[in-house]
Amino acid sequence: MARLGIVTIGQAPRTDMVPRLRPLLGPVEVVEHGALDPLGAADIAALAPEPGEQVLVSRLRDGTSARLAHDRVEPLVHRAVERAESAGADATLLVCTGSFGAVEHRRPLLFAERLLVHGVAALAAGMRVGVVCPDADQEAMTVDKWRPHTGVPLVACADPYRHDPAPAVAASARRLAARGAQLVVLDCMGYAESARTAAVAAGVPVVLARSLVARMAAELVQR
Repeated sequence: MARLGIVTIGQAPRTDMVPRLRPLLGPVEVVEHGALDPLGAADIAALAPEPGEQVLVSRLRDGTSARLAHDRVEPLVHRAVERAESAGADATLLVCTGSFGAVEHRRPLLFAERLLVHGVAALAAGMRVGVVCPDADQEAMTVDKWRPHTGVPLVACADPYRHDPAPAVAASARRLAARGAQLVVLDCMGYAESARTAAVAAGVPVVLARSLVARMAAELVQR
C-alpha cells in the first residue's frame, strides 16, 4: 500500500479534515505532519502577520485557528515536507491552497493550490468565478492567485474555523452570486462538506477545495 504524507501549515493531526479525505484517497496509508508541530504557543504567536505581510490561516491541534505570515511559515513547511519523506512517504500532499514557491523534495510533491486552480480553470472555462477565502486580508492575494487562471475573480470571505461557518459561507456565496458569479470556489482546505452544502443554496455550482484536491491526488497515489 502506498504511503501518502499530508502536510498542513498548522498542526497535525488535522482531525477536522483527514478523516474526510480518507474515503476520497482510496487505499493509501496516511502520515500527517504539521509545519507548526515543533513549536510552542509563544513561537506560533510570533508568526502572526504584521501589516503588509501575506496572511495564511490554519488550524491548531486544539481546534483553534491561527493567522500566520506566509514568508515566515514557509521554511517550516519545507521542514515538514522533509519529515514526511523521512517517515517513508511515497508522495506528499501539501494541504494548503496558499501559493508556495519551490519546495525541495525527493519524491512526488503535490500542492493543493495548484491542483485547485488548474482544476477549477478547466471546469469553469468561460464562467465568472467567485471565490470564498478565509480572511479579509487575503482578498488581494486571492485575486492575484486566480487572475491568471480564471480572469479577475469576485471575492468574499468567511472563516472556515469558526464554531459554525455554514451561515457565513452561505451569505458569502449569495453575495458572490448576486454580483454575477456563475461558479463559487471555497478556497481553503478548512472548508468542510457542510460549508459546500450551505453554499449551494446560492443557486450556482460550488467547488469544495478539499474534495477536488483529494480526488486528483488519489489518481497519483492509488496502486
